[in-house]
Amino acid sequence: TNHTVKGPIEYDRKPPTNGNHDPLWQNCGFYEEPVEDRHAVHSLDHGVVWITYRPDLPRQQIETLRPYGNENYVIASPYPGQNAPVIATSWRVQLELGGADDPRLRRFVNQFRISELAPLSGNRCTLGVGTPKG
Repeated sequence: TNHTVKGPIEYDRKPPTNGNHDPLWQNCGFYEEPVEDRHAVHSLDHGVVWITYRPDLPRQQIETLRPYGNENYVIASPYPGQNAPVIATSWRVQLELGGADDPRLRRFVNQFRISELAPLSGNRCTLGVGTPKG
């Protein structure tokens, strides 16, 4: 389903790739703290690529991800408990990566950002919730 709902939302995948979401979306950018799934999924609905990383990823790897947060329609944030060190997610598509320097990450962002797969691709990536940390 893909509905805007208030209240608790359960996802069958962590991080989620699609589904019901909060009325507010996550502002694009780089985050040093985890963001809420419900807001990030709304951003995926808008065509955002969400790059998540394990909080214990080496600092150098995290800094490699930081510039992605300056790109249009990209969110980067830690995600405790995820299976892979880095995961790239867009609407209904997900790629697990061994690290931030995997060249497939750049290709994924280029291919799936503002993708036709996302129901509301191109809708806002600002004026939502969250304050990115450049």
